[in-house]
Order: sequence, then C-alpha cells, then structure tokens
Amino acid sequence: MAGPNFVLDKGYAAGGAIRQFRCVELGASEVVTEANAANDVVWGICQEEVSAGDATNGRVADIRLMGISRCIAGAAITIGARVTTDNQGRVVPSPVAVGTVYPQVGLACQAAAAAGDHVDVMLTPGVPFNTAVS
Repeated sequence: MAGPNFVLDKGYAAGGAIRQFRCVELGASEVVTEANAANDVVWGICQEEVSAGDATNGRVADIRLMGISRCIAGAAITIGARVTTDNQGRVVPSPVAVGTVYPQVGLACQAAAAAGDHVDVMLTPGVPFNTAVS
C-alpha cells in the first residue's frame, strides 16, 4: 500500500463507538454511527477509533467523505470491484441481482484476499449501482 490518501474529511459528533476504517451513516442532528446493516447508505469512512466513552463525552470523529480511504474488507474483493457495506461497517463486493439498486461506497483500488484485510477504496458518494444498467 502506498502512503496516505485524502481529499475531504469532516468532523461529526459520534453517536456511539465506531471502529477505525468502518463505514458510517449520518443520522439526526449530524451525528454519525457505524453502519450496521448490509447495503446501508454510507455517509463516509471513520478515520480513527472512537470508544463508547468518547462518544458519550462529545467526541468529534474524523470522517472521510470524498477521496480515497482505507477500509476494512468483509470478504474477498477484486481490484476495481464496486463495494457496498455489510452489517459490521466493512466493505464487501456489491451483490449481483438484476434490477436491484445498491448504495455504492466506492471502487476498490486494490484487492483484498479475505475478511479483515485493509483495502483502499475510492469513495463515490451518492452513486447507486444498478446491475441492470451496468
């Protein structure tokens, strides 16, 4: 892996514990929480570890919104694959089901051999992936 990659980070109040390099969702009052359902709409990637105590004390979490971010893989990923999130905030290859739209986190800039591997992802916020038109 090459060095750091960043374009746009923003601080958000954490609504609970968030693990480093996990996908987050944006909730009410601009509070972020770790994504916890497959195919959640992802707001960004948390760049640091936030404990439950930190969140209770008003900790502001560094969230990568655009650019390239390191993420934690939830399964094997091929380079260039479109990725979405799983129920643990990890990135996984977008499922293939014709006519179904999946919220895309981004494109894998490198391969991951297995769950738990670190993988760089070019974030593509707001871009849905529909296998029927790809």
